[in-house]
Parts: sequence; C-alpha cells; structure tokens
Amino acid sequence: MSYILNKKICLPGLKNNPNKKLEKIEYITIHNTGNYAAGATAKMHADYEYNGSGGAQTSWHYSVDSKEVWQSFEDSSMCWHAGNSVGNATSIGIEICVNDKPTFPTACDIAEQLTADLLKRHNLTIEKVVQHNHWSGKDCPAEIRAGTWGVNWSGFISKVQEYLGAAPPSVKTPIL
Repeated sequence: MSYILNKKICLPGLKNNPNKKLEKIEYITIHNTGNYAAGATAKMHADYEYNGSGGAQTSWHYSVDSKEVWQSFEDSSMCWHAGNSVGNATSIGIEICVNDKPTFPTACDIAEQLTADLLKRHNLTIEKVVQHNHWSGKDCPAEIRAGTWGVNWSGFISKVQEYLGAAPPSVKTPIL
C-alpha cells in the first residue's frame, strides 16, 4: 500500500499557527473532520488551514481523504487540535475526512498507514495513538467511535499494528 503526501505548510503569523514547537512528540491524535460537504477533501482542509482557518485558533498537522494526505504543519510544530494544552503540546493531529461515506474506509486505511509511519518515525508505540476524545472528552473521531461507517476504533488500531509490522509504506511526494 502507499499514499500520496502533499505539503502545504502554514506560514507563521496566522491566527491558526501557535508558532511554537511541540514540547515533545509523545502521541498521535486521531480526529474526524466533522465536515460532511461533498467538496471537503484533504486538499480543501489544507487550503483552509493555509489561509488561516477563517481566523480561528484551530489547526492540525495532516488531513487525509481516500486519495491523499496533505501536511499543513511540520511534525515538530504545535497545533491547536486536541482541546487542551497537554494534547496540543505533545501530539501530532491527523484529521480524517468524512465527506464521502462510501470511501471513508479507504480514507481510514490511508490514515492507518500514515499513523504507522509516524509511530516509526518518532519511535512511539501503538499505545500512543489516541482519539481526540482522550484529551477533551469530545465525541471525536465520531464516525470511528460509533463504528457505523465501516471502521471502528479497535479495527483502526489493529490495522495500524499491521502496518507497523509491514514494510514501510511507499510515500509519493509530488513536485508542486
């Protein structure tokens, strides 16, 4: 399996950019975007962040859909995604798009590959993959927590574990 990694790194000075480094990369936090619009792809979310998240203090590292991954912040950068200061200061945020229910399992598969890749890259164990709910109590990732879209949390974690044991995914970085 493989995924396409695109980068559109947010600039300093925007309201959605804390302009701080993570204290330490200790966790990977999984989210669902909550944006059900047909055009709410990973690229659309990356563009939204790049343009300042509408002036809101909200940001995350990666957006994933059924076709590709968009990185908006370097792994070492702090983002406002967890709902509390500890989660924001110690975790990488992955948002999985919910714009297309039939392809949601494919988006989760790509997110599982990305999660395994990040765990390897940052020398973290599977126990360090948490839901947004872990930090704030919010029902997020709602579709994975409910399991009604074809992927539940235990299945997500099992697939990440499978990818951890497999050869590294083939990451294709397009030239922009």
